[in-house]
Parts: sequence; C-alpha cells; structure tokens
Amino acid sequence: DAGLILAKTFLRTDITSFYRNQQKIYWAGYKLFLEQLQQLNIDGIENYINKRKSFYINEPVGKLYKNPNNSKSFFILFIYLYRTFSRLISNVIYNKQWQIFIGNQTIQSYKNNPQNFNTLKPSKDRIWADPFLAKSEGKYFLFFEEKLNRKKNAHISCLELNDKGNPIDNIPKKVLEENYHLSYPFIFNHDNCHYMIPESAEAHSVILYKSVTFPNQWQKVKTLLEGQSFYDTTLHQHTDGIWYLFCTVKPDSRFSSDAYLHIYYSSSLDDTFIAHPKNPIYSDVRISRPAGSLFINESNLIRPAQISAPHYGSGIVFFKILTLSPTDFKEEKISELMPNPGYQATHTRNQLDNLFVLDA
Repeated sequence: DAGLILAKTFLRTDITSFYRNQQKIYWAGYKLFLEQLQQLNIDGIENYINKRKSFYINEPVGKLYKNPNNSKSFFILFIYLYRTFSRLISNVIYNKQWQIFIGNQTIQSYKNNPQNFNTLKPSKDRIWADPFLAKSEGKYFLFFEEKLNRKKNAHISCLELNDKGNPIDNIPKKVLEENYHLSYPFIFNHDNCHYMIPESAEAHSVILYKSVTFPNQWQKVKTLLEGQSFYDTTLHQHTDGIWYLFCTVKPDSRFSSDAYLHIYYSSSLDDTFIAHPKNPIYSDVRISRPAGSLFINESNLIRPAQISAPHYGSGIVFFKILTLSPTDFKEEKISELMPNPGYQATHTRNQLDNLFVLDA
C-alpha cells in the first residue's frame, strides 16, 4: 500500500501457525503505535514528520495482499502440510544439537577453513551453546550454557582450556544453577574480580554474580534490572567510563524476545541503570539480539548481533558503533557471519587474546 511509512517492526514468521503470526503482528503493531504517539508528543508534528520523510522517502511500494481465493488457499495448505511433515521426519531422523567451535584463528578464517577449529561436541543427551571466555592466573576457561534434553532448564558449565583451545578435561563442571533457565553467561573482569551476568529471562530480571572461588563458586551481588524479560544481556564499559547494557526486552509473552533492542546505562555497577531515551533502539529480529561481547577491531568498537530470521540463529551480523552516549546511539553494518554448510544456525561469538569461540 502507498503512503509515508512512519515506523517499522520486523518479526520472524512462524511457519506452523497462521493464528500465532496474526496475534504476533497485532501486538507488535499495538506496541509500535504507542511508541510513535510518544515520539510524536516529544518531537511535535512538524519535526516528527520531517525526520521520517528524510529516511523513508525512497521506500518502495510493496504488494497489497488480499484474502486468497480457493486455489491459492489450497496451495497454502499444501505448503503448510509439506513443511509440517518434513519437520516431523527431520526430527525423527536427525538429532539437532548445539555445539561449540574454538580455535586460535580469526572468525574470518573459520568461514574459510572451519576444519582449523576444534569442535567441542557434547554427548547426545545435551547441548552446549552461548560460549564465553575468561582468563585467570594464566589459564583459560570456557563458560557456556549446558542443557540436558530431559530437563526443562539449562545451567552454566565450564571447561578449562590450554592456550590452543583444547580442553584440559573433557567433562565440564556445573558452576551455576538456579530453579529457572540460565544461558548466555556474559562474563567480565572488573577491579581484578570476575563477574557474570547469565541470561535469566524467566526470572524477569538481570542479576549480577561475583566470583567467590573462580571458576566454580558464584554469589549474587545485585539485581541490575527487573520487571520484564531481558535476553542476552551484554555489558560494556565505554571510553567515557559509563557502563552500557545491551539486551532485547520482551514486555510480556505476547511479544518477540528477539526484536526489541534496548540500551541501559549507569556511571558505575553500584548505581541504577537508566533506560536510554532512544529505546527501543530497533524493532527488528534481524539485527537486535546480542550475539556476544562488544570488541575492538582496528580501533573500532564492534557490536555482534543475532540474525533471528528467517529462523532463530540464522547468522550473526557485525556493526561498527559510531556514537554511544546517554543521549544518542548510531552504528553501521560492516559484515555478516552465516553458518557453514552442514550447520543450520549460529548465534554467539566471542574472543579472548588469540582464542575465538563460536556456537553452531
């Protein structure tokens, strides 16, 4: 349909349910509408329209979809049944399992020569995903989500590595478990102490843990955010000394967990984290959800993000951050990392010194 586009949300299509897609679109539209009313109130009519004219003036006119006729409906039904049957057969034949790749070469070399990376493959009754690296007393440690197929919730486990990325012991140690699902063990060192912020979306909070005895014992320090579901929390202390917290936010069960990127900031870990005035930064499943720690490459600050469409874990996209402050945020896309042949998904990438880790 023609007209000036004021704002957009991109969502992942659920290929198994027309009803869920419809409801998802309605709720996303409702959220988008309220956000634009709030922005209109802040900017005023003239500024609000002018901002969007400059950005969307060349937007192409898309196809206007209408209710399908009988033949089109039959074709849609056939495709749906074919996909459903294929998925059932695939689930019977294949064991889809998250694994971890680790090596002392760049991720670009992984794209070109994946055989140069070690594959850390768990036993068939579990998955290993969301790898993060830490270093203590000259030793390297790999932290990751470990989920057993027979259990509802995952926990955080750890493997000690040598400097080439080979595990010292192939049996990981469970280092953190709660009565809710834990994943994405974002780990960092501050004031000579290790901290961890695992994803705890089911607890509707972001909880900071501190190492008591590294790497096996952790204690809760404080709750950084609460009241909503926060996904893949990624912390970064910028050159201005301010701590910036990146995550996707799911206000309640009706919304996507991958679409809405939010930033929060604080002058220190002891202070309250404040919502960025531009939240949500994006409403787009293709570029929002964090995919690992921010890192420096050729003096540029890079933010990895998950490509969550057409399916979860479709790939990783890298952005160069141009502006990061309590009042503004700008970045530009620089590259993508897609799963290698034989793998369906990848969604977390990290590095420490010369070690690189990736899940797939």
